[in-house]
Amino acid sequence: MADGTAHAKAILIGEHFVLDGVPAIALSLPGMQTRVRWRDDGATLHLSQRLRAALGPAQEQTLVMLRLAAELAGAPARGEVDVRSTVPIGRGFGSSGALAVAALRAFGGSDWPAQKLLDAARQIEAVVHGHSSGLDPATAMADGAAIAFRDGTVQRRIAPHASPALQRARWLLTDVGEAPSTGAAIARARAARERLGPRATGALRDRVAAAAAEAERGLREGAPEAIAAAMRDNDAALRDLDVVDDRMARRIATLQSLGALAAKQSGAGLGGLILGLAPNPAVATLLRDRLADDGATSWILEICP
Repeated sequence: MADGTAHAKAILIGEHFVLDGVPAIALSLPGMQTRVRWRDDGATLHLSQRLRAALGPAQEQTLVMLRLAAELAGAPARGEVDVRSTVPIGRGFGSSGALAVAALRAFGGSDWPAQKLLDAARQIEAVVHGHSSGLDPATAMADGAAIAFRDGTVQRRIAPHASPALQRARWLLTDVGEAPSTGAAIARARAARERLGPRATGALRDRVAAAAAEAERGLREGAPEAIAAAMRDNDAALRDLDVVDDRMARRIATLQSLGALAAKQSGAGLGGLILGLAPNPAVATLLRDRLADDGATSWILEICP
């Protein structure tokens, strides 16, 4: 019996633009975990009865990912695999990246060199997305840390400074509903780039790169206003890429009108996840409750746990 685990993620700055080599800042969410358990029973690799029932039509794609994980880990493609996860699927939390990392750790143990594990997880995630920047699995591997990511590698981990202001502040993660595939959102962003042209697209890349630097500074210095300013800049750039749909735009506006310092899409967009920054727990609770009245599920997380 062998286990592997990995975590959910939220992108603070850089979705879509990370594919252009722009720095991204992402948050590992250890409160949402995927655990893969592998038991070599001698039979051809198969899913547990419980998992087959839970996955329904997604069984075959999951099995393809698990077979590839076993191959990349140098493990025999046999045995029973069970997956238990609290990471929402298809909502921008990086469920595919978490599954890839957890499966590799189950099949190959916990002593993977970091870059080798990331490169293998990217191959597995590509089964779902067609192309993986590596940001999702890199954050799934981070075990609770924020990371700065660029060009397929983790540049550094970021430890938030526990200033009084950042200790009071909270992340609010809101699921606005089902989104199309990541590939569909990437295609829509690509079409927007073609309409904008190289000069305007280059200006957007520069704006997001500056936002990533500002967000990292805000985390390191414990400055929520700096983080919020970076989030607002990133939000504006994503709207230019046409990946913030009406559901997201309406709820982002609600969050800001009720006291959020900033709010933005997190992930590929056209649904899924919104990341909000609240100045204190009371405002975070107000935002969560108001969005619940609108049918959206939210989670409140500390920035400096």
